Amino acid sequence: MKKIKNFGLHFIKLLSENEADFASTYLAYHLLLSFIPLLVFLSHVLIYIAPGFQDLVYNLMRQLPNDVKNIFMPIIENIFNSQSSSLSIIAILSSIRLGSRGFLGLVKALNKIFEVDLTGKIPFYEIIFSVFYTVIFMVLMASILLFTVFNDTIAELILKFTDRYPVLSNIASFFFSGLNSVMPLIFSIVIFIVFYRYAPSFNRGNRISFKSATIGAAFATLGIALVTLFYRFTNDTLSRSPSIYGSLGSLLVTLVWLLAICQMIIYGAIFIKTYTDMKHGLIKEDK
Repeated sequence: MKKIKNFGLHFIKLLSENEADFASTYLAYHLLLSFIPLLVFLSHVLIYIAPGFQDLVYNLMRQLPNDVKNIFMPIIENIFNSQSSSLSIIAILSSIRLGSRGFLGLVKALNKIFEVDLTGKIPFYEIIFSVFYTVIFMVLMASILLFTVFNDTIAELILKFTDRYPVLSNIASFFFSGLNSVMPLIFSIVIFIVFYRYAPSFNRGNRISFKSATIGAAFATLGIALVTLFYRFTNDTLSRSPSIYGSLGSLLVTLVWLLAICQMIIYGAIFIKTYTDMKHGLIKEDK
């Protein structure tokens, strides 16, 4: 029990020393700014790749709480009605630029948490990695949101299509019996392992171990899963009853969900640092 207590106290100490809330808020703010440009780009691309994509988006939008739906539905309609290749290029560049600024702040926060020596590093390493991870993180966020929050809706839409083909129907039923809930978690752990090992500007010999990165990734993924389940419950509740906070209630819950996910990424890094300090005997025991 004493080790658990010392671990918890050291974890809380590192949270306050490294300004975890500031870094997560900074990331959430820039991801929010990059949302609309990314949506513009994806909609223009997927309309040509998947002809039924537009109908799928409209069906998913109808499952949102009325307050959120009323805000985003006009934006979605304008995006689908205006097709421009130049607009798509501007949109994706804007999205990556805005999102990568948030991850650049996050990488700098990790450098501080892991006490990285920044002398002699690869030029622009942080910027390059931030751009790369922005794209990966957006894919991760989309998969978590689609397969966890809108799991039932997506399953219903796909099963309606596969009912015409017995073989596809059996495969789809197996897939949605639980595999779709596990895959985002596995994907999330893999992505966070890569992030915690390579995002900080470590020299090759000074990177955190694979085991430590896996522990931190599992901790962050578990936190994100719990936050997303809470968001799903709140989202379902708001869709069936008037919003407590008025017309902005549903939007507020969505923003809190995004902020909480960004906080879990920071908490995962601090969990790794706490575990590493305990492993090397750097945590002062409470007498």
